[in-house]
Amino acid sequence: MDFNNGKSKNIVKIIIGIFFALLILFGIFTLFIKPRLNKKEPVDINLADYVIVKTSGTNGSGKISPSLNKTAFVIDYEGQIYEEDSKKPIKARNFIESLDKNITYAISKENNLKNGDKVSIVINYPENIYDKFRINIRNTSLNYEVEGLSEDKPAENNSDTKENDSEDKENKESETKQKESNDKESKDKAKDYKTFIEDSFESSDTVELISVRYEGKIKRSDGEYFAYRINTRENLESEKKAFSYFLAVSETGNNKEIIASNFIHRVADGKDKKIYDISYDGFSMMDDLLAYLDDGSLELEDIEYSANFSPEDEVSGYYYPGEFTLFMGDDQNIRLENSNVLYTGSWQRKNGKIYLDIPSYKDTEIEATFDSEGLIFEGDVFN
Repeated sequence: MDFNNGKSKNIVKIIIGIFFALLILFGIFTLFIKPRLNKKEPVDINLADYVIVKTSGTNGSGKISPSLNKTAFVIDYEGQIYEEDSKKPIKARNFIESLDKNITYAISKENNLKNGDKVSIVINYPENIYDKFRINIRNTSLNYEVEGLSEDKPAENNSDTKENDSEDKENKESETKQKESNDKESKDKAKDYKTFIEDSFESSDTVELISVRYEGKIKRSDGEYFAYRINTRENLESEKKAFSYFLAVSETGNNKEIIASNFIHRVADGKDKKIYDISYDGFSMMDDLLAYLDDGSLELEDIEYSANFSPEDEVSGYYYPGEFTLFMGDDQNIRLENSNVLYTGSWQRKNGKIYLDIPSYKDTEIEATFDSEGLIFEGDVFN
């Protein structure tokens, strides 16, 4: 009898059995366990925690106006909000900007308020819009006690009025002089920083500087930042294209610093639509610069961004399809951003529909309809 041959057959059977067992375990892991591990749990958003209530007027005839503290929201939820079927987080700023455009406030009493009045505020939002996100929006109501309304000034006799008028005039003149001094200092800095940017810019065969434009001032807890639009010309193989982006300048002591990140402008050239990836040190949109600097204490002077953009055309504005930020300008230009890649193109109306031409993103036009809910795209073109 050949015992060794029998033992070899048994070992082979054992190996085959182990292989199939491992195969079954791998299948179970892939089909049932792995999806659970990868699935992000919904994040709870207590919306009332981000409502700011501002008061105006005098005691007895005051008003209140609620709004969202979008800066605080971005700080708390950046990297935590996921699409239902995606493993990648969306930008918290994109989410809160979209939400802010779609909510309304039900206020128990808005006018003729006095200090001490108690007001209830309920935040209403279209729930179906946010079904695709891994979120639970909770706590959408709050109670607010009115405070900070000024008292009406009592009538004064003539001698007191003249004295107070003189004092008020002196104060106003002093404030005006201080403001003029501050304005002159800011203008001088803005001009100095503009020159600093121009001197620091490194032109190449592909990109050359056209102009630098001051956009406004950003104040935060550690100082002031001056924001600029950088206008360039891209020299592609068969055509030249204008392109602009944003950055800021700060100064500590006598040391100036350019505040910039890095992004790619993906652009199509000419009729053959050859794609170029051009790298820039800056920010493709003003919102990105603000998000980069956002420490929860930002104050903006003369800065135009998504929250205060006033479109002339009803289609113009900011949209947030999928993980993208889409800006459609009054001049019918398009900026489409995802992560650190920016695509540019144009849009137009044809036969009652909106058509987006972004050749570096998609080689055919993207079709959309526009109604009271905004832009509705044909198919999952941004997923």
